[in-house]
Amino acid sequence: MGAKSSKEPLQLAEYVDLNKYVGMWYVISRIGTPLETGHCNSTDEYIMKPNGKIHVIYKANKKHIDGPSTSYTQTLWSVSTNNAYMKIQPIWPLAFDYVVLDVDPEYNWTLVGTPKRDMLWIMARTSSIDSKLYEDLVERCKQRGFDVSKLEVVKHKQ
Repeated sequence: MGAKSSKEPLQLAEYVDLNKYVGMWYVISRIGTPLETGHCNSTDEYIMKPNGKIHVIYKANKKHIDGPSTSYTQTLWSVSTNNAYMKIQPIWPLAFDYVVLDVDPEYNWTLVGTPKRDMLWIMARTSSIDSKLYEDLVERCKQRGFDVSKLEVVKHKQ
């Protein structure tokens, strides 16, 4: 069977426990925003706010492992009862779709994308993951209609 059509509804995670989802995530690979292209050591730290929204702090180094550091903050909130469909806001009034495609039962890895299948992030709690697991996660994304040939593997300091 081939990859699913991008016209079919996107299969999302069954449920996302936001209290388990918060914390540090390392970006393993991505089809990201133009602002992220070429970044190394990319991380997202998710911090629960008292109002139930999540404060997201992105940090990375530009162009190479020891390049100039950059960071920015965003706000994330759920717009679905299962928390798999969210909105992320870099600056007011802009807000973009953020969907959790899949998450490990132990919250060790997650797949995040956009409904249009034009952006994708494979993230983990550690800066590297087993190659067999990575291949499986990439295949899961491909089966959901993402063009995984566009994935940029993120370099991290070991």
